[in-house]
Amino acid sequence: MQTTSSSVRFCAPAPGESSGQYALRIIEKIGSLEFALGLSRDEESETLLREIRLLTSGLLVLNAVYFEDGHIRVPQASEGEFLEKKWGVPLKWLDRKDASFRRPNSLATVYPAGQLETILQENRIAVFLTANESILPGYGRPSKESVWEERPAEFLSGLNGGRMGQISPA
Repeated sequence: MQTTSSSVRFCAPAPGESSGQYALRIIEKIGSLEFALGLSRDEESETLLREIRLLTSGLLVLNAVYFEDGHIRVPQASEGEFLEKKWGVPLKWLDRKDASFRRPNSLATVYPAGQLETILQENRIAVFLTANESILPGYGRPSKESVWEERPAEFLSGLNGGRMGQISPA
């Protein structure tokens, strides 16, 4: 069996850099389907979402992974709606594709933080951004510097550079 390295790029804005502007630069390069946010109920996540809402008028649906108490948790429908309303940004909460990992509808689905990369890969996410890398417990931390510019050119191969803001095909 051949082991392959991760195709997911983990990143965080540089200190002092607008996380909302940084997120939009990434979305302009790769589209929103291949991009996901790491969120929690912290001030950094709220600031990121507030900036994105101001820049997009809250019209862009974003993929999101929710971290709580050192785990990944998929919010139940009512909680997800509450968070979207509170933050003013429509979100698609990422989950495992394999139904055997899901809990019954009455219970929240919770995964260990180590499942993050699997969840991202199953949902075809290429770039994962968090405004607060400390919400990634037990996981490799993104660089303190803005890492988008360091991304190898071949990452964008096959993507039409004039596609700005459009959603890439699944």
